[in-house]
Amino acid sequence: MVATGPLALAATLPKVTKAALRRRGLAHAAFLTDWEAIVGHDLALLCQPEKLVSGQSAAGEERILYLRVAGAVSIEVQHLSEHIIERINGHFGYRAVDGLRIRQAPLAPPKKARGSRPIGAEEQAKIANSVETITDPELRAALARFGHSLASGDGSTDHGNDT
Repeated sequence: MVATGPLALAATLPKVTKAALRRRGLAHAAFLTDWEAIVGHDLALLCQPEKLVSGQSAAGEERILYLRVAGAVSIEVQHLSEHIIERINGHFGYRAVDGLRIRQAPLAPPKKARGSRPIGAEEQAKIANSVETITDPELRAALARFGHSLASGDGSTDHGNDT
């Protein structure tokens, strides 16, 4: 018996985007969709993945991730390249990337949900007070980001982490 009815977008998206992403060398859609979760919020603001290129080197097959980086911070991203590679490979659970190449270019503007608004000082204080008793710093930061997201009406709850 074949199931009918609507399908979950998450179940069909990889099939639909595979060919387009493969042309860009990003067979893993997660490089684009999960970039902030992979490298952290702060690094995601500095660089964006462009393409993943596989090639042969003296050591065997090598996968190079090309990053778009705003000009002024390219040296900082270069210094963090080993950290970025570790974050990527840790996210995938295998050596998905062997090296990085940096291209200085303006970053694509972040996508902001419709209806988002700035948060006032009173709302910020309320959020800070509501999470101040949480002892785990990562959990406290994540809950604060969640509170800011709800208060701004942005609707986004996946902000990655700040490391």
